Amino acid sequence: MITLQCLLEFQNKQDKEIVLDLMRRFSSATRYAYKRLLENEKRKDLKKHLSKLFNINTRYSDDAILLAQSMISSYKERGQNPKKIIFGSRKLFEQLSRNHLTGKRKEKLKAKWREKGKAISIQEAINLNKEI
Repeated sequence: MITLQCLLEFQNKQDKEIVLDLMRRFSSATRYAYKRLLENEKRKDLKKHLSKLFNINTRYSDDAILLAQSMISSYKERGQNPKKIIFGSRKLFEQLSRNHLTGKRKEKLKAKWREKGKAISIQEAINLNKEI
């Protein structure tokens, strides 16, 4: 398999927001799937639930589950506890966990953390489904 990295360019801001929203929902679905797989929920039930909850098609739901399963198996292969995963950036999390940061530096790191881990909550997903 070949992996390519590219830069997306958008003709207008609305297109960019649509893609960012889809990425955010997929990321949230992946986190949700990860947690449910750790609770031994069945893939078939989870796939249907993710599609409804995050308003994504079943292909995206299936990919989110696959990604979550690969993360779990990777952690287990390395002998690490899969329950201790941090979504976003561990480095940022550890920096924010230190108490010596104050003021603008801490706020800047918090903003970066929120941007990296930007996700929608379960309640937001439910509200999104009600709108559609």
